[in-house]
Amino acid sequence: MISELKIVPPTKGAFTIETPDYLPKQHTLCCWSGRRGAGKSVACANFCATCRKLGVYDKIFLICGTYASNKTIWGQIAGIDEDCVILPTKTAFAEVLRRLNEEKKQWDTYLSQMKTYKQFNKTEKGEVNFFKQLTTRDNLNLSRPKWHYMKAVPPRVAVIMDDCMGEQVFLPSAGLVKTIIAHRHHADGLGCSIHMLIQSYCSRESLARPIREQLTVLCLFAMSQTEQIKKVWSEADLPGMSELAFLHMFRKATELPFGFLLIDFSPKEEYQRYRIQMDQYLDPTPYMLAYPMAG
Repeated sequence: MISELKIVPPTKGAFTIETPDYLPKQHTLCCWSGRRGAGKSVACANFCATCRKLGVYDKIFLICGTYASNKTIWGQIAGIDEDCVILPTKTAFAEVLRRLNEEKKQWDTYLSQMKTYKQFNKTEKGEVNFFKQLTTRDNLNLSRPKWHYMKAVPPRVAVIMDDCMGEQVFLPSAGLVKTIIAHRHHADGLGCSIHMLIQSYCSRESLARPIREQLTVLCLFAMSQTEQIKKVWSEADLPGMSELAFLHMFRKATELPFGFLLIDFSPKEEYQRYRIQMDQYLDPTPYMLAYPMAG
């Protein structure tokens, strides 16, 4: 029967981290694009600090060569320790993956310890646990294993790239494209979220198009180059959104100081697709009605 050819999706989706309704899905591949001084570092640091507070991120690595001069942002706001800062060399992501695999090993060790602990304390109804009696008699302490992060779930890791344009980490030999696109699959599926802070959305030295096409969230700050905005619209394939409607909506979202337009390409609900900064949903309907798609 033809019904046997029906596609049945897997129970495990692409976004495996449980998040509050108002937060974009995780793991995310997020680009923060804006000129120097636009406010992208502060915005990203505040977002990641909120994610850490909620237990959505347990560990945040920063690939950056200017941590010392931006310590107020990355250290105080985002809470990133210096030992989690990685220089933007050709081996930067190799170091990230090494540490990510170490996080996975610690989780596997915790699971193994929990299994042993539960088996040791397990008794059938009405029976006495002989081994537990022995540990009590001999003053041994088999305590419940403790997980060192907020929630006893696989570690949630985020990676931030800041001030990396022109650095070795962007060289083809650094494997940037392959590593970023596979961000959800590293460390046997543990994965990580990646936040990329760039000054130009599509210049030669910026993110390659395969990365841009895989973004789950784009935060676009004010810019004067209309052609760059049109480039975003042409790649984004936004449902029912004409170029002119997008241009006017972008100008509205960025009219305030440090304002940016957030586009969520995988929103939990359609009304969450666009935001002004992080905390205000933006209804695209008035712009789409005023500037409809041609023909």
